[in-house]
Amino acid sequence: MRHVRVEWIDATSSHNAGWKTASEIIGSLTPSRSTFTGWVLHEDEVYIIFAAHRIGEGDDEAFDGDLCLPKGCIVSMKDVTDGLPGRDRPADSARKRGKLGAKKRSRARVG
Repeated sequence: MRHVRVEWIDATSSHNAGWKTASEIIGSLTPSRSTFTGWVLHEDEVYIIFAAHRIGEGDDEAFDGDLCLPKGCIVSMKDVTDGLPGRDRPADSARKRGKLGAKKRSRARVG
């Protein structure tokens, strides 16, 4: 599963209540640039579904922080590789081999 950083152009509102002229509105609004880091859950020709949080493995795997973006809004999408805590971190590998004590094991999960 791909872990990516995606940047997109998002809709913006002035959030200022009250009547304004067209020139006041036009002069104060531009689309915002937003970023998101997460896992690609689904992709088709129109949109991509992401999740920011991932827990568990296999049948116990679950996700939270979901986001569906139309492809037309996406400016860039790059794979995240540097510094990503992954399933094969040294602490995870050592824990699987039973080489970490209880204290180190709990710190490894946070990391």
